[in-house]
Amino acid sequence: LEAAGVRLESIERIAGGRAAQLQGGDTAAELSTRAGRLYEEEGLPDEAANAYLEVLRRVPEHEDAYRRLRRILLRREQPAALERLLSFKIAHTSDHNAKILLYTERAALRLGQLGKRNEAIHDHRRILELDPERVSSLRLLARLAMAEERFELAVNYLDRALRRAGNQPEEAVA
Repeated sequence: LEAAGVRLESIERIAGGRAAQLQGGDTAAELSTRAGRLYEEEGLPDEAANAYLEVLRRVPEHEDAYRRLRRILLRREQPAALERLLSFKIAHTSDHNAKILLYTERAALRLGQLGKRNEAIHDHRRILELDPERVSSLRLLARLAMAEERFELAVNYLDRALRRAGNQPEEAVA
């Protein structure tokens, strides 16, 4: 994330009266989270992003810092930095359902904004490792295989989607 212009800086950048708001027995991660919120209130997204990065460096599973940093990156339209954040979150998430959602978001970002088709395909294959029943991934992989004229592979994915869709075959090919 640092390479995208979001530098890690120390919490000591908080000046004057704002520093007084960061008192008590808070941990460094709590202080950085509060600093990030203060920076957001002051309209300083770069500084807020840096504070949230510091939180994630210390506590990788910190949900509030992740959500706030994600929101900043979305607003600033920084898909490469968002991709790295999603990759970081995937690496530090053990919940399968959460990973599926993260892989899905990263795949859409890679396919839609970053032009990383092969990486998006890899993400959907990872989704299928976690959930072989995921019809949306099967459909997308089938469409991508058809676009590459890999029809046998496309038919395989569509066949699997149809079997998963059961009595609602329109879901498999929608």
